[in-house]
Amino acid sequence: MAHPETWARRLLGQLPADPEELLELRSYWDPAFLGLYLERLNDQISERPHEAVRWAEVAPRLALLVPEDEGPEGRRAHREALFRALGLLGSAYRATGQSDAADEQYATALRIAGCEAISPEARTDLALRLSRLRAGQGRLEEALRLATEALESCPSQPCLVRSRALLGRGCALVELGQFSEAVDCFGEALLGIDPEESAAAARTYHAAVYNLDCVIPRTDRDDAWNIRRRLREARKWRDAYRRSIGPWVA
Repeated sequence: MAHPETWARRLLGQLPADPEELLELRSYWDPAFLGLYLERLNDQISERPHEAVRWAEVAPRLALLVPEDEGPEGRRAHREALFRALGLLGSAYRATGQSDAADEQYATALRIAGCEAISPEARTDLALRLSRLRAGQGRLEEALRLATEALESCPSQPCLVRSRALLGRGCALVELGQFSEAVDCFGEALLGIDPEESAAAARTYHAAVYNLDCVIPRTDRDDAWNIRRRLREARKWRDAYRRSIGPWVA
């Protein structure tokens, strides 16, 4: 028998044309497939948000169809999958300008987090998504508060989750005109990223470099030369990658 993830990856490569079929065929109601599906959806929202919306809209319903394993850990995994799916749907709506619909999905996810054991990583991810929504709504102080709370809940050592939180906080600081503090966030974010690890890591790395490029000229920092040296090194990878994305990540 094939390893569940191997089987799930094969299934992911044979998606139907209509996302609603995922809800009709039991072969898709599998935790391994759902995990890979949500990862793919996250990439798709960043790269092709309008196409991603219809796939994101089935994600929470698919999460509910996946059988729940027995015991507390089974319930936790089931609830967290739904939590993640709602966050992704909210991001798909946000990326396509549907602010009110995004707010509704994030609010539902937060209600789940209020009574379920959701992991710190998943909570951090949702806080950053909500922070970006608030920034887009002009609620800048709230966006900064959410991004700061997300950073405070992250591991202290460099890692991709922490780098994404630093990036989110840096972007919120830029919106408030606090450019020097933003440079610190973007520079520190680069330390926890291996851009070749995954598409999400590549986007985060590229976004940190993009933002440093934009923000350093708006500061008069004494240590700008050191930051620029680090930035030159980062640009080498970015230029090799040859992708063009905006400063925000999904």
